[in-house]
Amino acid sequence: MDASIETRDLTKCFGDFTAVAGVDLSVASGEVLVLLGPNGAGKTTTTRMLASILPPTSGEARVAGFDVVTQASEVRRRIGLLTEHHGLYTRMRAGEYLAFFGAMYGLASVESHRRGQELLEQIGMPDVSRRRLGEFSKGMRQKLALVRALLHDPPVLLLDEPTSAMDPASARLVRDAILQLRSSRRTLVVTTHN
Repeated sequence: MDASIETRDLTKCFGDFTAVAGVDLSVASGEVLVLLGPNGAGKTTTTRMLASILPPTSGEARVAGFDVVTQASEVRRRIGLLTEHHGLYTRMRAGEYLAFFGAMYGLASVESHRRGQELLEQIGMPDVSRRRLGEFSKGMRQKLALVRALLHDPPVLLLDEPTSAMDPASARLVRDAILQLRSSRRTLVVTTHN
């Protein structure tokens, strides 16, 4: 498998229920793949398998050249993941939150701060570093979670419903930012139901 993301017969069952059946994908570096479908179509389950969070029942998947089951930690180092439930720590300030995840990603403090500020400006929230996350609207929380997913500049971005809970103007900002993130080396997978 040479693609940035490649799956063969990727399947996930929960008991007798098949959530994802036989997905074959090949996504090259720099491509944007949109998984479009109604709620319950298996988009989030597919994303979780690609992120090495949920093991497939059968089939195989490779992300950034690594097997999602046997090389899960390597996959996780190379992805940025935005899920519908991002688990923000509401008592932290935005700057502290990004510094925490920057350290988790292995970024130097100065680099983490610089990159965080750059991304906050790009997403339209340049002055929130000192605000507590509990004060953020749902849309602001979603945008901060997107910044967190991008902080370590991953080659693969998995964005599960990135504009959910956002007003139309904020959603447009996020969509524009996602398009700007596309590069010759970055692969984007975006799930949406609309």
